[in-house]
Amino acid sequence: MRNKLVTRYAKSKLREGLNLVTKFWCVSEKDILSKNRERHFMNAKHSLRYYLTMGGDLTLTEIGQMLDCNHATIIHSKRQFLNLSEYDQLFRELHNIFLGDFDSSKVSLRKQLITTLMSGNSVSDKVDKIIKIYQLNTNNN
Repeated sequence: MRNKLVTRYAKSKLREGLNLVTKFWCVSEKDILSKNRERHFMNAKHSLRYYLTMGGDLTLTEIGQMLDCNHATIIHSKRQFLNLSEYDQLFRELHNIFLGDFDSSKVSLRKQLITTLMSGNSVSDKVDKIIKIYQLNTNNN
């Protein structure tokens, strides 16, 4: 029988991880904790699971109980995140953020772009908005 007790420390670590991951991937906590398996949500789920294993102070079972999955899923997510970090710039940047090498300007630019792309506007409106975002970003740098 599973022990459903989760420590206060584990809950605070989860809250901290959710805060980082939701901001980076521009998804809601509800989406990360749901059973939805769309690529964008899975990227966020793998990232959160990896973050929770980084310190080595939480057991895989405890992480699984908080996220409603088992220890094997946590192991898989950790491997996926590390593999994706080798080839994908976004995962590499997030890994650096987890390690403390943080550049908030990149995250805010990404958030603006993702928000624009996910909006219900027409394609031409999205293109215009993205051009403006890049023009503002190049003028500020």
